[in-house]
Amino acid sequence: MLNLPVRYLSKFRTTRWRYIITNTLVIILGLLATITWTTREIRIEANTVAVEKAKSNLRLAEALLDSRLPGPWAVREGQLYKGNTLINGNNEIVDQIGLLTGDTCTIFQGPIRIATNIIRDDTRVLGTRVSDEVCSVVLGEGKEYSGGADVAGIKYQTAYKPIQDQSGKIIGMLYVGANKQFVDSVISSTALRVASIYGLVLLFILVIIWMFTNSLTQPINELVTAAGRLSHGDLDTEVNISANVEIGRLANTFEQMRRDLKQQYSELQKANELLQESERRFREMLENVHLVSVIMDTGGNINFCNDFLLRLTGWKREDVLGSNWFDLFVPAEKKDVKRDLMEAVKDGVMNTHGINEIQTRNGERRLIFSNNTLLRDIDGNIVGTAIIGEDITERLKAEEELRQAHQRLIDIIEFLPDATFVIDKDRKVIAWNKAIEEMTGVAKKDILGKGGYAHGKTFYHKPKPILIDLVFEDNNEIKEFYHYVERKGNTYFAEFYVPSVFNGMGANLWASASPLLDEKNNIVGAIETIRDITERKHLEKQLQYLATHDALTNIANRYSMTEALKRAVAKAKRGEKSAFLFIDLDNFKLVNDSLGHAAGDNLLVTLTNILKNNLREGDLLARFGGDEFCVLLEGASLREAEIVAEKLRRAVDQDELYLDMHKCCLNLSISIGVVMVDGSLDAQKVLSYADNALYTSKESGRNRVTFLKADLETQAKMDEANRMVSLIRNALRDDLFTLYFQPVIRVSDGKTIHHEMLLRLQDEKGDIILPGRFIPAAERFGLMPQIDRWVVRSCLAALHKFPDLQPFINLSGLSLGDEATLEFIEEKILESGIDPTRIGFEITETAAVKDMNRAEHWIRRLKNLGCRFALDDFGIGFSSFAYLRMLPVDYLKIDGSYIRDLDRDATHRALVKAMNAVAHALGKKTIAEFVENEDIMNSLSDLRVDYGQGYYLGRPISAPAGLKQACLTNPHFQSSTETPL
Repeated sequence: MLNLPVRYLSKFRTTRWRYIITNTLVIILGLLATITWTTREIRIEANTVAVEKAKSNLRLAEALLDSRLPGPWAVREGQLYKGNTLINGNNEIVDQIGLLTGDTCTIFQGPIRIATNIIRDDTRVLGTRVSDEVCSVVLGEGKEYSGGADVAGIKYQTAYKPIQDQSGKIIGMLYVGANKQFVDSVISSTALRVASIYGLVLLFILVIIWMFTNSLTQPINELVTAAGRLSHGDLDTEVNISANVEIGRLANTFEQMRRDLKQQYSELQKANELLQESERRFREMLENVHLVSVIMDTGGNINFCNDFLLRLTGWKREDVLGSNWFDLFVPAEKKDVKRDLMEAVKDGVMNTHGINEIQTRNGERRLIFSNNTLLRDIDGNIVGTAIIGEDITERLKAEEELRQAHQRLIDIIEFLPDATFVIDKDRKVIAWNKAIEEMTGVAKKDILGKGGYAHGKTFYHKPKPILIDLVFEDNNEIKEFYHYVERKGNTYFAEFYVPSVFNGMGANLWASASPLLDEKNNIVGAIETIRDITERKHLEKQLQYLATHDALTNIANRYSMTEALKRAVAKAKRGEKSAFLFIDLDNFKLVNDSLGHAAGDNLLVTLTNILKNNLREGDLLARFGGDEFCVLLEGASLREAEIVAEKLRRAVDQDELYLDMHKCCLNLSISIGVVMVDGSLDAQKVLSYADNALYTSKESGRNRVTFLKADLETQAKMDEANRMVSLIRNALRDDLFTLYFQPVIRVSDGKTIHHEMLLRLQDEKGDIILPGRFIPAAERFGLMPQIDRWVVRSCLAALHKFPDLQPFINLSGLSLGDEATLEFIEEKILESGIDPTRIGFEITETAAVKDMNRAEHWIRRLKNLGCRFALDDFGIGFSSFAYLRMLPVDYLKIDGSYIRDLDRDATHRALVKAMNAVAHALGKKTIAEFVENEDIMNSLSDLRVDYGQGYYLGRPISAPAGLKQACLTNPHFQSSTETPL
């Protein structure tokens, strides 16, 4: 231990170390002298620069003051001003100068600081004095001062300038200065950096000296070190010494020896690494594949197995390694396999592959498709076996399920009612059911497995692509073979006719073709189903005919005529006019009611033949509905339309319509409405005008032709009718009708026996519309049953509210034809709990005459409930006395046309007397309408008429509460325009 320092110190006695130490000391002394001189020069230069900067910033501060605060310096009232700005305490301007220059700034008034940005202890040093030295130079001598100075206890490099007023008197100072301590710190920092640089230079020089010295002794040291490495087995490090000739030759010899040793060692190492890598890769492959991997000796003992086998069987590695394969994995009933396999291994004839069954730890059986390999040593002796096998248990199950599913699909396809076949991706037929055998005549055994468009040949007697081939290629040429092709998703649909199917009988077919996809959506085949739609096409044609023709008369129906009329309107706009005839059979309802609907149908067929025989070729005859017919005369003029319409009317009027089933003849007539189709009206307007023309014909006496022009007057009438219909419908929906009550007075004593209920309608403005305006529109458009129902409901409500009220309700002739309305009235009366004897009904004579049987049916049904009945407008017809006995009414209301001038017209007086006598003879009471003065009332009393009704006896009122007042006699005659409902 004591010799250790001596040994290290001996190294420094060498020439190498003496050279290094001497040169290092000389260089250090030179650098120290250089640093001292440089630092001094820096300090002088820095102070000079700081003073010059302070002077420059003083000029800048002065310029800033003049620009920001224009005007002369002055002392006013003991304070310093610059222009009009007070400087005392105004630190804003000095702060701005400080921000601009980076230095301190102060303004003095005399020797006192009055504005400054110098802060000590968080307070500006205002009110302190400048040093005496500065005060004597600047304030005393009026000169500028620059250089080091003490400012508020800190050294600064400063610049001072006197402040003079306009008279030249020195009144203060402007100061700018830099903190000298900061300048000193900068100088010190600079000196330290210079010293650092010189230190680095010294270090660099020492490194050069060290390297130069080492270059002399390094080759020998390297050679010694290399010999040491070789002795320790380092063959990778090169011996690379570039020195004098002798040392270089020795080094080259060492390097050659190293290379030879390294090559020999490298070859040996590579052989070993290849062997290890081969074994690693083999084991890694066996571990990572999803296959069973096992290596065993000739006795079946396992010395390697992979993780897949362990996961599959549930055993741990320590349980498997060293165990016998046959004892652990082969089922007990197959132990004889061990003996056979061992013998095969010894003989070297083991099967290279096969399917074997193994069992897992929990007894589950798995099927393994294995590849077997014999293992041999270097001498070729068999030392064991290697088995690599795939678990095919699930695959075999899936294949079996797929086979069964395929068989089920084939079975389903076989018995499908539609002709069906399937092709694979090579377009070979793999399924062909019984239905397609019957359709094409091609047996399954003759086509299964065939390709080359064999599926198309069965339909067209030559190979050609058909609909199913579109699944594989979108070919427009294939689509052209069909009348109709549509694609929805992946499925194609087509309609076509094939003359060769069904033994040459031909058929209209509907086909659909869809792809068959695997789990990856790859097309593996396609299926096509074909349905015989020949019968459906025939039915479609029949339905098309039925949709456009009337089933009874086999002529065009309403739909066909409407479409034809639209086309005629379009032609008329191009200049080709037409005429439209609307025809209705007069009194057709009497035939249905008296002879039955079968007779009515027979009559319509006969009428159709008459009309067809009297029309021109090309004229379109259509049944519009019921007993309504229409004719479209395309290209006809007004004159031609008149001729044809009159010809049709005369043909029906002069021809006796013979009904075979009843062996009778009927003389019926038709009414015709005619409208020209000139393009000014659309199809719906033409129909509306024709309907109005027909209505006019019937209202004018029937059995006639009426032409209606599309002029303003006609349009106004139609608009008024449409307006009335709209008002009626709104009134029914929104309850806008109003009931009025007019008393019926007993002539003998003036007592009211009941009230007639009269209906009024409110328009959009709330004005009252009388029945004479809206009842015709309601009757024409079939709204009267709805109105009558409203009146019945409202009447029953009034009966509940007014116990003494006994109303009579007017019933429309249209309601008499509606059995549902009769049932509605009966139901509502019974539901109301009202005594039916309080309620009466009125029907007009004309309504009763139209359908005597139905009128009698209505009267008896309602009288059975206890209701009373009056026959209104009696005497207006010519056969009143003939049917009076048939109608079980309680009252006859003599028509007002006989009463209005009863006191002046002897004929009317005689007729009223006769009516009254007949009525009394039949046990009925009489009511005279339109009693409008006292003379008429006296005449009724003389004739012994039972009751009277009119303005003289009481006007209609809107509420039953005023009924007593309404019954008072009104001596002022006023003509009545009321139309009762």
